Parts: sequence; structure tokens; C-alpha cells
Amino acid sequence: MMKRLLVIFFILIILGILPITAFAQQQSESNVKKTRVGNPITSDFEPGSVPAPPSDIRQGIIDEFGITMNGFDNQHLQWAWERLWEVSDTTFPSLVRGATIQRWDNVFSAQVGCFSGLSLNLRQFPGQGAYFKFHFLHELGHVAQMCNSREATQRTAHENAYAIEGGISEYGKQGPACIPGTNKYNEDHADTIAYFLDRSAGFVTTIQCGGPSNPPNPYNNGGFPLRAAAMTTALLN
Repeated sequence: MMKRLLVIFFILIILGILPITAFAQQQSESNVKKTRVGNPITSDFEPGSVPAPPSDIRQGIIDEFGITMNGFDNQHLQWAWERLWEVSDTTFPSLVRGATIQRWDNVFSAQVGCFSGLSLNLRQFPGQGAYFKFHFLHELGHVAQMCNSREATQRTAHENAYAIEGGISEYGKQGPACIPGTNKYNEDHADTIAYFLDRSAGFVTTIQCGGPSNPPNPYNNGGFPLRAAAMTTALLN
């Protein structure tokens, strides 16, 4: 198809119908990349459009994003499909590509590895699509953080932001004090990613750490600017 278009372009140029600058413009537009501009660069992004899921959503997620989800019902697979497309204009899908996620009918979801085996044990949340999408980002945020370079996920910038801004959530502030065995910096980083990519309000990763059950997004009204800058570098550039 591309060869046929090139032949048509050249014929039109030879006949004088199409100026050569139009051909150059067409070539340039076909290779265009979106560049974020502004000073400072905006930390907001427009969610990507979501195509209709294929008949086999699980296989579609593998084909499009390289993520394998085992044991999930079709509704949760559809929510995962939607969320991954919604963040498809960010670097997040590339940071978690290769993950394997196992349905986990237990109290807590958990990251258990990187890309060579099982990555996540992940709970289902029937009837709670919006929350599942947020939780999905948080848990995959652990994979992004722990299975990529510090530079790729701006871990040093996040640690510096934590020292100045404090925890972005009650979970990030308390960590092992409310969920034994967790690391507050890791949980805070996962929440930092999840809140950045999902700007809706009313979600907490876990209610065990107290605080309001439906807090506003911490980035609202310019909140946590150091984290926003770090996530802009990690996820939008």
C-alpha cells in the first residue's frame, strides 16, 4: 500500500499537479511525534482513546501490551484493557511490558517478581470497576518501580520529594505500621504513580491505614509539585 502511494505521489509531482513540498510535508507528518511544551511542562495528559475489546480480551492484552493475566473474569479483563489503553500515551505500558499477573483471592494484592516469572498476585473487585483500575495501576506501579532502572522511574527524585513533601497518602506515610511487611517508600512510589495516572478522586490503596476513605487526588490544585515533576519526567517524556 505504501509503495503504491509513493508511486502516485511521484506521478503527480512529475505532472506538476502536486508540488514537491506537499510530498515532503506528507512524509514529515507521517513521522510526527507529540512533544509536550510549556514552562513548566504540564503534568497533565489526555487519556488515550479506548478501542472496543476483542472477543478474547486476555489474548488482546497480551498482543497489545505484552501483559499476561491469568484467572480473571471477563469483566476485570475488560477493565484492565480499558485502563491500559487510557494510559497508552505514557511510558507506563513499556515499563510493565512482560508482566504476568495471577488472580489472587486473598486479602492483599502483592508484587512477587519481575518479568521472568510471576509478577503480581492481584485481587478482583467485583462491581468496583473504577477502584479496580486504580488498584491495577498501584500494583503494576510496583513492577514499574522495582523492575526498571532508578532513572526510568525517577526513584531518586521520588525519594528526594518524599523527604520534602512527606507521604502522598496515609499508606505512604505509615507503610509497615498499618500493613506489616510493607515498605513505606515503595508503597508511596506506587501510589505516586497511580494518582498521577488516575486523576479521579475517592480512592485509597488500603483502608487499613486510616484517613478518609474518599480523599481528593493529592495532585489537585498543584499539590505535591516535586512528585508531579518526577512523574512527568518518568511517564510523559
